[in-house]
Amino acid sequence: MIKGAVFFIVLCLSQRMFAQDQKTDSLKTYQLNNIVVTATRLEEDLSKSPVSIEKMAAGTLYQSASPSFFDALENVKGVQMLVPSLGFKVINTRGFGNTTNVRFVQMVDGMDNQAPHLGTPIGNMLGPSDLDIHSVEIIPGTASALYGMNAINGLANFITKDPFLTKGISFQQKLGVNRINEEGGGKVFSETSFRIAHRMNAKLAFKMNATYSKGTDWIAHDINDLNKNGNSSTGLFGAENPGYDPVNSYGNESPNRRTLSLGGKNYVVARTGYFEKEVMDYGIQNLKTDVAVHYAFSPEKK
Repeated sequence: MIKGAVFFIVLCLSQRMFAQDQKTDSLKTYQLNNIVVTATRLEEDLSKSPVSIEKMAAGTLYQSASPSFFDALENVKGVQMLVPSLGFKVINTRGFGNTTNVRFVQMVDGMDNQAPHLGTPIGNMLGPSDLDIHSVEIIPGTASALYGMNAINGLANFITKDPFLTKGISFQQKLGVNRINEEGGGKVFSETSFRIAHRMNAKLAFKMNATYSKGTDWIAHDINDLNKNGNSSTGLFGAENPGYDPVNSYGNESPNRRTLSLGGKNYVVARTGYFEKEVMDYGIQNLKTDVAVHYAFSPEKK
């Protein structure tokens, strides 16, 4: 459930509204009744929640054909998954989204897990593993009244497993191959995860998680010329075009072009650009660990 311990009330004693009467074309004043807006972040039943909440339970996540629970969220109603790279996927629901979606909030057990420097979640680089995820609740739409100004497009809360209820040692190994038809041949993707959970007594339990991912991202190497007609008047196309501007080549964009006159002809020229693959390291490595100690104030409920 969406959990918390905050309750607030906004009370507007009165408000005057001015509207133009269409019959007499004059202004009239209407006195409104008192308006009370309430909201809660206490645990409650989904059917009684004042906002729309989409939920994926553990069973649905395990039966999904997606590579991970995070990828499975793309199948939730109203959810759009933006994929800037192999290891960095961004959730968006309603409204505009981009590769650093600061308008969408991700939480793990009610705690915001955005990257401090970026101010936005970086996919599931800091989130729970498949072994420790219990369920996911998504609010598709603005949730700013409850969760702050960043929750304009929506919110996702990843609920992890309780070590009191899910004990033992778990291990998971994923292997895959990507870039099969690309330069350099196929590359292996690997993800190793383990989880240890133990209940020490009726009130105390702990759990440990670790996940290590390693792979190679797709290479952006589109050589289609964005300025293919730049020198059409001189009959220079393709590799002979001095204003050649491939999609994934940089430093030769329109601000870097000049027009030169030579032999009575005008030539559009640009600097020699550089391709993205010449400056990028496409290797991906991510190691994340967490340790949690749980204390049950009401052990009879466990």
